[in-house]
Amino acid sequence: PFIGFIGNKFGLRCTTVFGCLLSSVSLAACFLVKDIISFTILWGIAFGIGFGLSTLLIPKILQIYFTKSFNLVQGIFLSGGSTGSFVFPGVGEYLLLTYGTSGTFLILSGFVLHSIPLAMLLECPERTPKLESHLEDKEKGDIFEMTKDITTLGVENCPKYACRSNSEDVYSEKHYRCEDAKNGVFDVSRLPNSNFNEDYSRNQVYRLDSTESVISQLKNAENGQDFLYKGNEHLAEHEIQKKVLSKDNNPDSMENVNSSVGKSHKYHAKNLPQDSFNFISRNIKVFVDPAYILICISLSFTVIPVAVLQTIMVDAWRDKGISEDVTILMTFAISDLVGRLGFGYLSDLKCTSPLNIYALTSGVCGLLLIGFTWLKGFYATVVFFAVVVVLMGGIIVTPSGVLRDYIEKENLTVAFSSQYFLFGLLTLSQPSVIGYFRETLQSYDGLFYFLGSVCIFGTVIARCVPEAARYRDKRRNEKKGSVLSFVQNIRRQKDIN
Repeated sequence: PFIGFIGNKFGLRCTTVFGCLLSSVSLAACFLVKDIISFTILWGIAFGIGFGLSTLLIPKILQIYFTKSFNLVQGIFLSGGSTGSFVFPGVGEYLLLTYGTSGTFLILSGFVLHSIPLAMLLECPERTPKLESHLEDKEKGDIFEMTKDITTLGVENCPKYACRSNSEDVYSEKHYRCEDAKNGVFDVSRLPNSNFNEDYSRNQVYRLDSTESVISQLKNAENGQDFLYKGNEHLAEHEIQKKVLSKDNNPDSMENVNSSVGKSHKYHAKNLPQDSFNFISRNIKVFVDPAYILICISLSFTVIPVAVLQTIMVDAWRDKGISEDVTILMTFAISDLVGRLGFGYLSDLKCTSPLNIYALTSGVCGLLLIGFTWLKGFYATVVFFAVVVVLMGGIIVTPSGVLRDYIEKENLTVAFSSQYFLFGLLTLSQPSVIGYFRETLQSYDGLFYFLGSVCIFGTVIARCVPEAARYRDKRRNEKKGSVLSFVQNIRRQKDIN
């Protein structure tokens, strides 16, 4: 989760570049290691953190750039690991024999170092034109800056933006730029005394003649107040309800409200009511989303068999009388590549949802793992593992599409980076589980039964995600309805007065 927080705080590109640098430096430092403790710190901790920083935010960047082919691009991104698994066994064996363990780490550091300029070439998503098509999905805590002259436009010609906790609608000119309220200095010196055109509640477009920029900061309703910045004026919730939502067409009704923010023409974003507590609360709210909780639980139960199988695969082959380790590893790397690319492409065909593909691959994989104990012979074992690895490619590539379908887009940065959090905790038990079946029971048969059952259980949980998402949306709509009712009551009171 912390990687998602860092990405939101310092930017996706900056975080990715730092992760690449940390990974390269930690690998290079392993060249000088003489004891196991130092190696654990450098390889297990430093390289692990760097690897997470450099890779876990990539799905969010892909989601911003690629809207129609996200799953296929995600499969291509993840297939890099499969390509490396195909090439590395032979290359790694050659490097170890030629340069030794220390020299191999130094050469690997040089390989990873090449990722830094590639990461630097990632254009900041906040500055790309494609972001403008996603502005309607941005969180209400952002700054919306309108540029160019704005005149009264027909409602049907204007893009729609949710405002004031979605209880009202704001329409505006076609050109927008969104910046995070935590960063930058926003110049409001060019704002004239602007007036709202007729009734705000009737979805009318307000007139801002010769206006070059307007800055509005919209707070979540649960924070207890909404803010509108107009020039050097600060409108508190009560004033917004009395003035903005007023049916009074008096052009002076928006003037001389209380709580002036001062006469300065520049208002730094850090002075906006977006303190660190609000930043943290916005970033952790995805962890109370029932749909996201079920996705993480399901993902942990379906991916843990993948990790365990990769660990015990060679021993399991040898138990079946197969000794061609390197050749089979390279063959299965190709199967993994086919699975990731194939299921990513299948998800983008829209013939079915990523959730259905994820449930299908994980369920069939669980059944095959249970059936492994009855397999005999070289070819049957090879075909079995090839099919299982293809299905595992689908298990790896489809969860990002599931998150994209069921999680709000403003929460995707943290959601993508934290999707394997529970899986990481479960891996701590992996050595004990493998040791129990191998050393105590003297067989992997029971382990395959266990892995298959866990995978099927994760599939059942995945099928509950749509219901959890509907429950979440229902609760949100009820909350929005209460906010709208509150606003309507204020209008009635004003009409009575």
